[in-house]
Amino acid sequence: MSAPAHWRANADLAGLTTLALPARARWLVRVEQEDELPGVLAHASRMDLPVMVLGGGSNVLFARDYPGVVIVMDLMGVQACADGKDMLVTAAAGENWHQFVEYTLSRGWFGLENLALIPGRVGAAPVQNIGAYGVELAQRFHSLRYLDRDGGQVETLTAEQCEFAYRDSIFKNRLRDKAIILSCTFRLSQQFTPVLTYPALRNALQVAGLDSDNSSIAESHEEISAQQVFDAVCAVRRSKLPDPTVLGNAG
Repeated sequence: MSAPAHWRANADLAGLTTLALPARARWLVRVEQEDELPGVLAHASRMDLPVMVLGGGSNVLFARDYPGVVIVMDLMGVQACADGKDMLVTAAAGENWHQFVEYTLSRGWFGLENLALIPGRVGAAPVQNIGAYGVELAQRFHSLRYLDRDGGQVETLTAEQCEFAYRDSIFKNRLRDKAIILSCTFRLSQQFTPVLTYPALRNALQVAGLDSDNSSIAESHEEISAQQVFDAVCAVRRSKLPDPTVLGNAG
């Protein structure tokens, strides 16, 4: 059975992972619309090929060529609506995580600043409940939509139903290899409240001259901005890890 014309055969995977190690996929498919996914999965099933969904490739190491179909999630788009004093912000799974954090900050939707510069895409973030510098994704999460790989229907899970734990979720357990995340919705505030409990972050702010009164900065919302926290987080991360586009690493 032949593959659809837009499927790439013997595709190079090195440029799709942050470690950039050589590997190839028997087939590669880039999915830009949700309604394309069921057809891709069905065709892979008819060809009796395994399927792997790839996001930003920051936690992926191909030890050998992949013998099946690699799906690259290129679903894009961000939508937002007010919910009382908060904003519910929905991002498609293919959105770059760091760029999404930058976007929310630019719109005055706060809560993700401490999660800046984490490599990967939005759809991968809930899988391991990403976290950094005093904030975990679960604290800002509202819900997500996913495609059931077996039944083909789109389902919704609340934050509680995602069974978040430290670097863990339902997608590493009961829904492992059974769900493809399509979009994620976050509950963000329109009033900035800094989270400065992480020592390295506080130290970075002190070095930058933003924390002249160490005891009061965590209590005052006026002495430091969300942009300053974002910048400090980026500075700390860059001091610990090189840019994966320059020197391959897992982030």
